[in-house]
Amino acid sequence: MTTLLADGQVVHSSLLRSTQHIAAADDFRRLRPLLQPVLGRTANSPYVRRNSNRLPTETLMADGRALLDAGPLARKELARRLAARHPGRDGRILAGEFELRTPLIHDPTTASWGSWGNRSSITVTAHAADTIEPSAIHELIRRYLAAFGPATVADVQAWSGLTRLNQVVANMGIELRHYTGPDGQTLLDLPDAHLPDPHIPAPVRLLPAYDNALLGHADRTRIMSDEDRKPTPASHVPVRTSAAMPTRPACAPGLPCELSADRRQVGGLADHRAQHHWNPLCGAATSAPR
Repeated sequence: MTTLLADGQVVHSSLLRSTQHIAAADDFRRLRPLLQPVLGRTANSPYVRRNSNRLPTETLMADGRALLDAGPLARKELARRLAARHPGRDGRILAGEFELRTPLIHDPTTASWGSWGNRSSITVTAHAADTIEPSAIHELIRRYLAAFGPATVADVQAWSGLTRLNQVVANMGIELRHYTGPDGQTLLDLPDAHLPDPHIPAPVRLLPAYDNALLGHADRTRIMSDEDRKPTPASHVPVRTSAAMPTRPACAPGLPCELSADRRQVGGLADHRAQHHWNPLCGAATSAPR
């Protein structure tokens, strides 16, 4: 991954749901404009606007671009310089808002694993983004379904942050297969996607707290019950997945990184650091550590 970042084949930037992702550079150029309204909503949130003292967006964008014209800057330095231009405003908020509104990527020296340090040390630089391609939204939906289908339109919206996708899905017509779920909802999938036998037990999976398998559906009880979700620690936890709605065994090639976690099946007991049993795991020994 470090080599791919250094070669510019992949980039690290804000993308889905205004969170950091690693994506193929070509995907970033095509998908970032499509997802910009989602990042724009975060930038327009009351918290950001209040703490920027409602600095006009045009002014912030012009100043930010001028500062980065000379080359990459650490976030901390970008914040310091923006604050100097606009006394009385929080430079960290201004830098964060600028990053949400502009296609910035992390410099490879601070984008690779193990070299992040802290958030303020990350170096950012401007990156080219294409205009919105009409096919980009269809491609994004297909990629989501390749990893997480069958799913509802609401699931796609929850995962991507995009809204009003009902008509988009309707326009895709025979590109998608339609099922009726147990609750009567319409489920979408790729026409050639394989569905596991519904009687196959779903395996235990180790998932980070913010894994997309947990966040990628509007109805998250497909992955974890509401009762089990409440005490979930901010670490890897064993998840008793639902066999009723199986997800794909792996992410589709070309997806922006972090859209699917490592789904290694766990035989027997999970690592003791991940043990947080609310209910016994199927097949687990009764002497499992607590």
